Amino acid sequence: MHIDYDDIVRKFDVVVSLIEDEEYKRYHYDTSYFEDMGLKVIKLPTQDFRAPKLVPAMWLLGEILRMDEKGMKVYVHCVGGLGRSGSIAAAYLSYKYGVNHEKAIKEVRKKRPGSVQAREQEKFVERVYKIIKRCREDILYKKSLEFLNKLSEDIVLTVSTAVSVYVDIADVFTENPEYCDVYLGMLGEIIEGKVNYPKSIDMDLVSFSKDLGAALGDKFSCILFNIDSDEITLILECFSYCEAELSMILEKYMNVLSRKVSKEISVTVEYF
Repeated sequence: MHIDYDDIVRKFDVVVSLIEDEEYKRYHYDTSYFEDMGLKVIKLPTQDFRAPKLVPAMWLLGEILRMDEKGMKVYVHCVGGLGRSGSIAAAYLSYKYGVNHEKAIKEVRKKRPGSVQAREQEKFVERVYKIIKRCREDILYKKSLEFLNKLSEDIVLTVSTAVSVYVDIADVFTENPEYCDVYLGMLGEIIEGKVNYPKSIDMDLVSFSKDLGAALGDKFSCILFNIDSDEITLILECFSYCEAELSMILEKYMNVLSRKVSKEISVTVEYF
């Protein structure tokens, strides 16, 4: 990892670092120099070959857009400049221009071959695109995204795995359109219990998200769905074995959730 501090100071106004604490130590890298020189520094620690957490990343993309519109230059980096930073670059094309995820990734790879390295990173760009597409079509989603972008940096950068789980499952188990107004906007606070729950929220779904998020932790990638007329299949993508923890949670909640959507629910776990 090579950082030309002076060159970055000359060319950029903002530094977005996606590396983890251990990597700062390993590469003897210190962002305080940029702050001393008047640059804004935003840190979103992300594991190598992983994607950023969705909710903090959506907030970050909103911040980058606002700075971009002010004419500020933003430098986004990880270690190799391909996986984590490439994911944010591709997601930003979807966020700002509405470019579909496949085209966004292709464009970034044209500029920097090998970018967006892992399947999870590709899925992350796809999820950003789908949320933005929904926001353009649904006023409630748009309002929730605006709310998210008003939350403090401290809140959105420390959201738990439960929040990510909640984002993935909220749409499928939504029973009324009003529920969508908390899909993104209040998640950071709601799941952590920092505010009162709105009347429209489904407490069974919150409890399921908390328990599932606690069991999965950093093992979690995302939840995918196959939905047909009679059944919903939840596909949990995980990075290490957690069958025992999951079986207890799924046994507790599957009947409740099945009744909510009037469909049978089955669960498949895919391990990387």
